[in-house]
Amino acid sequence: MVRQAFVVLALASASLALTPRLARRAFVVGGGAAAASVVAAPARGADGGVPMDLGPLGLRNGGSGKLNSCPPAGIKRGCISTSKFETDFYVPPWTYQGVKDTSKTVDQALAELAAAVEAQPGATIVERGSKADGRYLRAEVAVDGGPFGGKQTDDVEFLIAINGQVDPPNLVDYHSVTRAGGANDPKRHRERIKAIRLELQEKGWKSVGRLLL
Repeated sequence: MVRQAFVVLALASASLALTPRLARRAFVVGGGAAAASVVAAPARGADGGVPMDLGPLGLRNGGSGKLNSCPPAGIKRGCISTSKFETDFYVPPWTYQGVKDTSKTVDQALAELAAAVEAQPGATIVERGSKADGRYLRAEVAVDGGPFGGKQTDDVEFLIAINGQVDPPNLVDYHSVTRAGGANDPKRHRERIKAIRLELQEKGWKSVGRLLL
């Protein structure tokens, strides 16, 4: 009986010793999950590099599509987008020719856009015409100031709308965002986008102002 009581007491002591450790592990895992919901980087694609929040959305059933909006304010990543009007990250879309002008094709507009984007320091076009029936373009821009003296990466993407599905016609949406780990600097995105637009201005491109899309 004494031996059995000793065994029971030993097991109870071991259980009490383990309980705080298990509780702490559960807390850490739970806390990690909660933190991930606030500051997690976007999921990455199969190549392990390009975030999955890039690319045209809403293309089913022949839709013109749109680009993603910026991350929530609690996630500190530099970003601007034409996709969500009621935020501080909103910027107005462009048109690539006059409302009544139909002389320029989408292919011509995309070629003009690609040339203006490539003229920007550090920019490399990585997708052109491969999505949205040839209406999508994405560039990666290498920017100084990354970890350990390296580079940060900004993704800049554009989507030309299908005429007849948007008003005004000849509309171009864009979305520019710094990848996770980079600086929260929307100013550089605005300055780069403005430089691209000014490069295109003499070809008939212009900003259309604050549209509620």
